[in-house]
Amino acid sequence: MKAESTVPSPVFAQAITFGILFCCLIGGVFGVQSVAARISVSGTGWVESLAIRNLANQLHRESDEEEHYSVTFIENLLLIVRSRQVADGYLDVRIHVDLVAEDGTESGLLWTGEGLLDIPSDTSFSAVRLRLESGVQYFFEELQITGLTVLPIQEARRFFYNDAFLLGGRTARAYSPGVLRAAVNNLEDELRFLGFQDAAVRIADVRADPARGAVLVAIDVQQGLLHKVRSIEVVTTEPGLADDWLREERSLLPVPFSRFWLQETQRLLLNEFWAAGFADATVRADVRTERDNAAGIVWHDVRCIVTSREQIRISDVRISGLQHTLERLVRRTAVVSEGDLLNPIALDEARSRLGETGYFSRSERADFAARRSCVACGGVSFVERPRHDFKLYTGYGSYEYLRAGLELRQRNLWGRGHSASTLLMQSFKSSRAEVNYSFPRFLDADQDAFLNARLLRREEPTFLRTEYGLQVGVDRRLSRRSRVGVSYRLENLRSSDFDGFAGDVGVVEARVGSILAYFSRETRDNPIFPRRGSSFRVEMEFSAPLFLADVTFQRIQASYSRSWEFNEATLLHGNLSYGIVGSWRETVDNIPINKRFFPGGENSIRSYRYAGATPRAADGTVLGAEVFSLMQWDLEYFLSPMLSVVAFTDQVLISDDYQTVVGDEWLSAVGFGVRYRTLLGPLRLEAGFNLRRRAFDPSYVVLLSLGYPF
Repeated sequence: MKAESTVPSPVFAQAITFGILFCCLIGGVFGVQSVAARISVSGTGWVESLAIRNLANQLHRESDEEEHYSVTFIENLLLIVRSRQVADGYLDVRIHVDLVAEDGTESGLLWTGEGLLDIPSDTSFSAVRLRLESGVQYFFEELQITGLTVLPIQEARRFFYNDAFLLGGRTARAYSPGVLRAAVNNLEDELRFLGFQDAAVRIADVRADPARGAVLVAIDVQQGLLHKVRSIEVVTTEPGLADDWLREERSLLPVPFSRFWLQETQRLLLNEFWAAGFADATVRADVRTERDNAAGIVWHDVRCIVTSREQIRISDVRISGLQHTLERLVRRTAVVSEGDLLNPIALDEARSRLGETGYFSRSERADFAARRSCVACGGVSFVERPRHDFKLYTGYGSYEYLRAGLELRQRNLWGRGHSASTLLMQSFKSSRAEVNYSFPRFLDADQDAFLNARLLRREEPTFLRTEYGLQVGVDRRLSRRSRVGVSYRLENLRSSDFDGFAGDVGVVEARVGSILAYFSRETRDNPIFPRRGSSFRVEMEFSAPLFLADVTFQRIQASYSRSWEFNEATLLHGNLSYGIVGSWRETVDNIPINKRFFPGGENSIRSYRYAGATPRAADGTVLGAEVFSLMQWDLEYFLSPMLSVVAFTDQVLISDDYQTVVGDEWLSAVGFGVRYRTLLGPLRLEAGFNLRRRAFDPSYVVLLSLGYPF
């Protein structure tokens, strides 16, 4: 059953590595816009220095300057840097500016935030060095709020600073006059949103200690009477058009009255008429009030008067600015054409769909002009994005260690919206290459087709995995958060170089032809740092000789994760995962080893190294799992906005026989860890302890990884 690898692994890995480095070099030469201009920042933390440099480079790319910095650019950069420092509480920041002219002449000046630079406006520089003297950091040491009864004082303080974190420090309570004014305005708006239209929030006292930066602030709140909506009425020349909307609004009464509620009500009512083609409709609100001093309430009776003329239909849409994109592709994607009712909301949705394609950096809708009172014409202009770009990837895992990669992408090929990408990834354990070709808006606006070619060589802990193949399929968007897809894949799977693995438990080499289907739904607020919402995905694979395969098997894998936010500092994350692979024929002769499951590691049960929580024979030989059921819980507490501690428990049922359905061997783990937020995701250091150890299991493991666990 064993077989030797036909791919010289060192040569293959080196070829991929050198390919990535070469592409990175080419991308660095052609992708960096300015190599002569230089900017450096010191005197602040490395994270802030990096953020300022990135911001400066972005501003420089957006300017018309190439290899120099103009005086205007430097002045704008100084204003931005000072505003960032002031927002962090450094009110007395001083910035030393060292300039290097294009002829090599050096000069320096001190800028304290007052006035412009005393430099001739036509001067340009090849390098700029900023040295910051931040001075003392001002912070809210004490905040007194009087006169407030409708909100808890602790909740009101959140408008001024965030004290939910144990290690927030001065930065979390940073003070500046701008922060104070914004907090006062936001608190006042919140009270008015709750119905207290006469609410007034006043700064009663501000006392600062320049030596320590401690600031005492006293706030006085006058709430006034509560305003509520008692009734709502719609007057229109189109009877019945807004009846359903009006019936729903009346069922919610009484509600707090505010200008925000009134504006939203007028907008929703206007949307009803726009959707019916009355694009010139306007809404005017007539509000009558009645004061009930005994109850402390001001009642409002709202009468919405809608003025509209005839329905308007689109007669002509002109498109301009296209250089590489076919006009019929834009029209098909926008799903707006002649004869449709003129609905401004539908037009904005069309622009949004066009923006999602990635073809355009900007699109502008011209105003539609009415003709003969019931027909309109208008136009849309576009600015196309560059058709080529590249991305660099990096990551870290406890098994593969450092991962690095490069993706080269071409968009809008042939002017038909097609795109192609080449992805090269290299780590200490694996080499991966992928080529993708996609056909967006295949058959209709919500359906995409794709063609994928993949090559993978990965050193698993107990064998060498080699895979290559082709896949073609279609994806369909069911809603903004849900997708479904089906595809056909033909691939060659090979496992070799066994070390501690029972190679006779499955097929070591096979041609697999299979039909794959998936469904996913994503409602999390952030897939990298989720605080609330859920994610669900199920994948099914069916392989049979009918699909040009050597083997017959069925493989299903599903996962469901959810996050709950108890408060700003405390989160709970949960995950359920399940996988099964089996065959209605003889198992050993039909299930490739590459298709078995290998639980364990930073994204599975975290008291094991990668693939360490798999079924084993009596002598410790790894068998791999045909079924697993995994449950994970993470309780995360933030010590600061960037740093959190985690307590977790992972439970898994495994079996090397899929007929057990859920697994017959139980492994259990508990642990704790520390997470730090980075641009690439949370950097995780976690220690997991085994509660049910087998003879060959460790008592604990320590894992370092980058990325969200599930």
